[in-house]
Amino acid sequence: MDYSDTFATTDADGFEGVEKRLEVAFTPVDMESDTQDGLRLLSRPQISSLLELAGCTIVSELHNEHVDSYILSESSLFVYRHRIILKTCGRTQVLQCVSLLLNYASGLSLKPCFCRYTHGSFLFPLKQPFPHSWFEVEVQCLDSFFGYMDTEAHSLDGEHGQPAWYVYCAAADGYGTSIADHGPLCTLEIGMTFLSRDFTRHFFNESGRQTGSAMTEVSCISKIFPSSFVLDDFAFTPCGYSMNAIDREALSTIHVTPEDTWSYGSFEAVWRSSHSLGDSWQKLVETVISIFRPLRAVLSLHEEAPSSRASSCPNPSGYVCNSTKRKEMQHGTVVTFQAFHRSLARQKKVKDIIRDTTEYPASCEALFPSPHEHSAEGA
Repeated sequence: MDYSDTFATTDADGFEGVEKRLEVAFTPVDMESDTQDGLRLLSRPQISSLLELAGCTIVSELHNEHVDSYILSESSLFVYRHRIILKTCGRTQVLQCVSLLLNYASGLSLKPCFCRYTHGSFLFPLKQPFPHSWFEVEVQCLDSFFGYMDTEAHSLDGEHGQPAWYVYCAAADGYGTSIADHGPLCTLEIGMTFLSRDFTRHFFNESGRQTGSAMTEVSCISKIFPSSFVLDDFAFTPCGYSMNAIDREALSTIHVTPEDTWSYGSFEAVWRSSHSLGDSWQKLVETVISIFRPLRAVLSLHEEAPSSRASSCPNPSGYVCNSTKRKEMQHGTVVTFQAFHRSLARQKKVKDIIRDTTEYPASCEALFPSPHEHSAEGA
């Protein structure tokens, strides 16, 4: 069964901006075998071998005392002492590197204790290589590595009841104790489709002379981050942009695919509960969406220790939330998913935006059927 949503793009030459995100946490086999650096002891050839299996390469890197950050030819990689996050776009095969990753970790006397795999609905689902064309097959692949843990998989519906976010989790016994020992993580992911041309025009680089730092400034992406974050940005030729930012253990990453018909942007932030982002993430969402100005946005917040504060986001200015889902996972973590579209009330207003301005390509109009068309479909 094809799990793509109704609005999947069919352009034959389109680039898939929607990323597949794999996160695996590890724990020492025993206390005597634990090392100060853990996964950060992986050599550069070992990391390159992992990425070769996934189908990408390193183009830039940044390091601090907590994490090694890599911008890839297709998105990003972050390596912590006991955790690795690999996020790849295009037609990469991120799950192909899991076996080798587990083998390398075993050589460092580490065993997996948690896995989370997520992605939104692909724009070109049928062009994804095995096993990524169907979520059910991805789950089977993940279960072959982590099925001995407590596992669960969910598809969360967005607008019109169509699947829009996919999440797989596996947690070993005692993972909750590990969370308490190290402090809970929060992960915010935002996927944005059909970005404003006023924003995407900054990410074309046919001459090859544009720099990532210049794109960061002129697009106002630099305004997103507190001064404590150190940024590493990269301009692709002829177009495209990636940025990683780190502040102690906290990270953020942004990726932009600017071509009209399949423009896509993503934002991610990961922080411990003690970081200042924990108190300002809802304002962060507002800022990101106001800069990218997409026609559609989906948001996922994964909390290892849900707080008493609201874990859903108020509507960003000029947007309507058309779906909110909250899923409590077996191992105690919570995923909150929201889907937004631009316009305050009627979808006709979005059509007016497309027809009467040059902010979005005309092809976007098909994404927003008139209210009458929806009534006919539901009859």
